Amino acid sequence: MNQPSTDPVQELKRLVSDGISTDIYLAHEAHGIFRAIGERVPNANASTYQPMLAVLQTYASAEFVLAVTRLLERQRETYELHSVHGVLMFLRDNSPNIPVEQPQWVQQSMERLGLWECVPHESGPEQTRAVVDALLSKLPHYTNSEPLKALKNLRDKRIAHPERVTPEGIPTTSWAKALKLLEIPVEALGVCGAYTSTAYVDDKGQFMMDTDAARAGNATRRLLEATATPTPRRP
Repeated sequence: MNQPSTDPVQELKRLVSDGISTDIYLAHEAHGIFRAIGERVPNANASTYQPMLAVLQTYASAEFVLAVTRLLERQRETYELHSVHGVLMFLRDNSPNIPVEQPQWVQQSMERLGLWECVPHESGPEQTRAVVDALLSKLPHYTNSEPLKALKNLRDKRIAHPERVTPEGIPTTSWAKALKLLEIPVEALGVCGAYTSTAYVDDKGQFMMDTDAARAGNATRRLLEATATPTPRRP
């Protein structure tokens, strides 16, 4: 399992592009749209676009849930995923054939997580496997993460497979806690980029496409401001 038929480095790059990178982008984009509408509820309610904005906010919430739960899905023996777990397992299984190109990025990630002293400092398959294991040890799972469990329940019972369950019967979480679920996926993305010489995060561990992901939310904000009902002037 996880043995590629093509060049392992190119396959890793494809898996990251199709999976981790895209889903982190979608999660940030969806949150930006949801927040832009939520911050301007009076404008949205007063706008003739209110029905569209309400639907757009619902779609953004659902897309965020789907993106985050895809990112944190665990790979099993029966099928392979583009999730963080699936991509890291691919990297681990093919570590002898995927040399690190930017070792400083690996070190920066491990230092941010406080794990640099727990992995070999010399680049090579042994270090790669240790780094993957370190990331997996920090990866949230719904059995030990209440925010992820809440998103998973929302996905399973209301979005992907609607059941006769009222929203009040499903545990919820805050946006702040839900966004923290992206921290380890972003670190995993940065580490994977070290093996393909692709910069996905900066030296502080910030997702480098965050600004691009914010464009849809900014456009939504401008729309709300442009359609706001002017406040009548007092005589």
